[in-house]
Amino acid sequence: MAGGGFALGNLVEVVRRAGVSRFHGSFVRWEVTDGGAKRRAPFSRTALEADVREAVQLIQREREKRKTFRNVYALTGDGRD
Repeated sequence: MAGGGFALGNLVEVVRRAGVSRFHGSFVRWEVTDGGAKRRAPFSRTALEADVREAVQLIQREREKRKTFRNVYALTGDGRD
C-alpha cells in the first residue's frame, strides 16, 4: 500500500481497515513546541530505526490475529468460538 506520513499510532488501524501488510511510505514523528504548536520532529536515524522495528512487530502481530480469525472462521463457519 502506498502512503506517506504514517504515524505508528495509526498504523494498526490502517492494517486492520485495509487488510494490507506491505507499505511504501515514511514515518512521521511530531513534537510540540514551547508555544504549543505541533511540527515535524527533526530527522533521527535512531528514531527511524526504532519506528521501523516497531512497525514490523505491529504488522506481524496483526497478520497473526488475521490468520487466527480465518482459522476460527474456517472451523466454525461463522467466525465465533
